[in-house]
Amino acid sequence: MYPNRRKGTSRATAAAALAIASAIALTGCSPFSSGGGDDSTTLEVWTAFADTEKDMLQQLGTEFEEQHAGWTVKVSVIPEDVWVTKFQTAQLAKDVPDVALVYTSGYVGSFQPLDDTLFATLDIADYNEAIVTGAAGYDGHVYGLGTGVGALTLLYNKDIFTAAGIPFPSEETAMTLSEYADLARDLQAAGATWGGIADTPTYWQDPALYLDASGRTVDLTSPEFVDAFTEMSSLVTDGVAPGQAQLDATGSDDARKFLFLNGELAMTLWEESLSEGIPDTFNFGIAPTPVADGSDLWVSRFSNPYGVPVGAKHSDEAVEFLELLGTSGQTIEADRGNLAVRLSDGDAFAALGDAEAGFRDIVSKARSSVFTPDQYAWLGTIDDAYASVLLGDSTPEEALADAEPKAQQLLDTTWKQFDASFPK
Repeated sequence: MYPNRRKGTSRATAAAALAIASAIALTGCSPFSSGGGDDSTTLEVWTAFADTEKDMLQQLGTEFEEQHAGWTVKVSVIPEDVWVTKFQTAQLAKDVPDVALVYTSGYVGSFQPLDDTLFATLDIADYNEAIVTGAAGYDGHVYGLGTGVGALTLLYNKDIFTAAGIPFPSEETAMTLSEYADLARDLQAAGATWGGIADTPTYWQDPALYLDASGRTVDLTSPEFVDAFTEMSSLVTDGVAPGQAQLDATGSDDARKFLFLNGELAMTLWEESLSEGIPDTFNFGIAPTPVADGSDLWVSRFSNPYGVPVGAKHSDEAVEFLELLGTSGQTIEADRGNLAVRLSDGDAFAALGDAEAGFRDIVSKARSSVFTPDQYAWLGTIDDAYASVLLGDSTPEEALADAEPKAQQLLDTTWKQFDASFPK
């Protein structure tokens, strides 16, 4: 649901974006020229999410049409796997939509800053700023606004903890990875099939753990990252956390969720809505995700922001549509039982239950960190290094030393594309 945290669309998306960017350079065409003198009264809105976003956007479209006589709002769903190519082709043709999904923060250069338009009317302080700027912010400017909030949290099985006589994790402070690893081992020793989950310590950690302060240099061989990498991989190699073979053996499309809800996994990372797929009778708790030793609490959060592309034909009306998204859209999201970006809707969400209240409180602690465009274009190299260690082909130090130049090369490409995306 939330492209600004995606793990799946990495190398293919980066390659497609680079191909389009190369085509722009070769043809000499700029996607940033004016949208022209189109006098039509159709507001074009593009989304990638038919199931979760289309209905909400159509509701906002109806409200917009009621307020703007003679106008029609057309909401189009562009499949996520062709989104980048479709949008950048529209840029080449100088025929961009009026409102579009900001497909990761790496694409904000293709959108108009909203500081002096949308946020001259809406007060950004009324929203979770870390969510807003994390999804569509760069260099002090904001380029988009979403409605719903997603975040990675740690869910744990209270019954397993109680049976083991182990206190529940804190909802207020994050465990260190060392503490988490020790806890997972204790839970397994007390009878849990699997003590916890152990992913590559990247997408759910503060990116400052593996990037320098500029966000332009990968640092995979620092003692802090090597320690985090070693701590997590050892949970898998020691049989405390399930590896890929054990996950595949479940036959489930979501093996971690399957193991957790089946009572076999004591702790897991969770990114879905708390109301989806968890039986009312399942006894679970929620806590912040563990952080690298010495790090502050980190919330890996995400949203689906919408913005006004550079060259949009109806920029003023597009901003007015975004005003509805920042008001009525937040109410729609809250009425669905989801946590909205607007802070005033948080109490209603928290009132749904203890887990929801805990989720709201964790998300409220979200903070900003190092900016880097579309890190999922190069995190796969670190996943490959992790797999190499789990297979016994490399030590953590060897695998990371090998991965660092590969990751740096891909990171350089994403920055080159990002820097070139801003109008000159």
